[in-house]
Amino acid sequence: GSGSVVLGGQPEPAFVEMARRLADSGTEMPLVGAVGEVMTPPDSLTVPSEKVAEAASKLRAARFQLAEKLLRRAEELDPENPRWKRAMERLERAKTGGGVTIEAFSAAEPGTKRITVGGNVQAFKLVKSVEPVYPPLARQARIQGAVRFTVLIDKAGSIAKMRLISGHPLLVQAAQEALQQYEYKPTILGGEPVEVVTQVDVHFTLSPPAEFR
Repeated sequence: GSGSVVLGGQPEPAFVEMARRLADSGTEMPLVGAVGEVMTPPDSLTVPSEKVAEAASKLRAARFQLAEKLLRRAEELDPENPRWKRAMERLERAKTGGGVTIEAFSAAEPGTKRITVGGNVQAFKLVKSVEPVYPPLARQARIQGAVRFTVLIDKAGSIAKMRLISGHPLLVQAAQEALQQYEYKPTILGGEPVEVVTQVDVHFTLSPPAEFR
């Protein structure tokens, strides 16, 4: 299934510092605009209901201000590109709360059991995994590491929903797209398939630079 993504983290301090530097004096296109887009919440943003107030406060103020500054600079550097106008429109919708869907992992359907399993245990049931496509911008900046999700696996073994726990903003979308294609053996309990909540890490690793090989 096509999993929906739940916001769980904020950009790391080093990324925010880079974004501030680009907003003030960046001239590298499309880096300025791409970082501005990353800082702008997507229309499909989903936040867990129990954390709505916390997430809303974090997403406003400083992040919106920085995203707007980056996108305005991108418009100055590349005024003919419609991407920046679309991103600004998305940012305005996010400022007013438009496009934010409030959703947690809802309770299992009547008659359906759901269990929580450790990530290492559930990994033994993985029958299909997909290597993430390394985002060019992240590769250029030599950003690597793990993107961690809590996922809901349906009775057939497909990813039904995912909630972002941590990971670099430039890696999140690629991790999500790879994870949506994962497939697991169904988990059987008492002779019946059950839903499973577990944790999954999607790893991004770069080869050492040529001078170190």
